Amino acid sequence: MMMNGLMRPYFLLFSAALCCAPANARLFGNSCTKIETPDDFDVDKYIEKSWYIQRQQTNTYQPEDDLYCIVATYSKEGDRQWGRRAITVRNYANSGAVNGPSPNGDFKLCATPRFRFRKPAELRVAPCYVPASLGGDYWVVAFDPDYEWAIVTAGQPDQEGACSEDSSLCTLREDCKIGFLPCVGNGQGLWFFTRAQSPDPSTIDAMEAKALELGICTANMKDVVHEGCNYDGATLK
Repeated sequence: MMMNGLMRPYFLLFSAALCCAPANARLFGNSCTKIETPDDFDVDKYIEKSWYIQRQQTNTYQPEDDLYCIVATYSKEGDRQWGRRAITVRNYANSGAVNGPSPNGDFKLCATPRFRFRKPAELRVAPCYVPASLGGDYWVVAFDPDYEWAIVTAGQPDQEGACSEDSSLCTLREDCKIGFLPCVGNGQGLWFFTRAQSPDPSTIDAMEAKALELGICTANMKDVVHEGCNYDGATLK
């Protein structure tokens, strides 16, 4: 989990926002459609199997060179985050090429609900030693009834003008800076998850259509390469 000699920011798929204001704080004053996460989200079904990331936006902690063999596995291993029961998060990716080095190794994170008794699809994630209140937003904004695919955002999409063909669509940020310094920014992250390593194209089409229905622009998403991946060292289930 190294990048340029420093610890790579906490994760691949859950974004810890320890330096920037919450993404939804910027919704006021723009025309982005407010996302309402599903109330019928079942976290136990969601974490039942590993997820293969098929498409995603790049960001400050995961450039295009790292979009190989990306897998996310979630489980209940008894971890606690400052006294709260947490979901264990393990992410895997290759850098530079299929079966290239894995920048994150087996680094473990903790995810907890953003609210205790409502909005079950809104989580926050951070290293397990960091308070959940400082974690980054992770919202499951849509999913297949059988949990065969899911669309995940790092909070409320609030970036206007991302789609030249439809100015009403919004997306998530791809960078974050404090002055001249890059940071791990909340609001960075848009992902298409599937259970299948190589899903039918109709599955991707269904996610594209659902994202547009929610007012989310997908124009800046990149394909993740899975062909030939052996996922050596990944936690899979």
